[in-house]
Amino acid sequence: MTRQPEAGPYSSACRHSDSLPVRQSGEPAVLFSHLGRGSTALVLTAHPDDEVFAHGAAIAMLSRQGSRVVLRTASGGKAAENDVTSSAEARRRRSARLDAACTRLGVNEWNWLAEGRRTDTAGRPTPGSLTTASVSDLTEVIADQIQTIIPDVVLTVGPDGLTGLPDHILIHRAVAGAAASCDDPVFGSYLLPADITQGRDLLATIPSW
Repeated sequence: MTRQPEAGPYSSACRHSDSLPVRQSGEPAVLFSHLGRGSTALVLTAHPDDEVFAHGAAIAMLSRQGSRVVLRTASGGKAAENDVTSSAEARRRRSARLDAACTRLGVNEWNWLAEGRRTDTAGRPTPGSLTTASVSDLTEVIADQIQTIIPDVVLTVGPDGLTGLPDHILIHRAVAGAAASCDDPVFGSYLLPADITQGRDLLATIPSW
């Protein structure tokens, strides 16, 4: 299992932007080129698997540069596991997949936000699903993680949630709010038109089932 981060000093000097920077093609290598051994990157996601499709390239690059990469996930992702008989088994399965993904990407440690007591929102929100969480409460939890981990950079999704999913949008709002209490640059992942075009071109090369 993962180790808990050690508490560290908190700097009250703050920098905050209402709009997180937009990623440009080829830009991560420039944005993070100054980070290396001794630096820490904090990745904040809504679900297990978001670290792969939203931040996988940046995480792998930061890890290769020698940065310590810390992941915090806000829900157990259990709603996506339809073929299991218990919530505990669904959580165990998602945790195992997340362990494997973190190993492949080079994440040094991961853990749940607020003990992962929220589940992902599948269809309409249900009691306990992530979108029923208070933005202010989630912001407070994230701010506490930032103050404890003291990252040099924070990664999350953009205001559109990358995919438009309500859980993703909520995480963006909470991270943007927590950024008011940190002295770190915060970057949100976006889909650019070129990304969509390349994805459609790739799908066109895959034979139909």
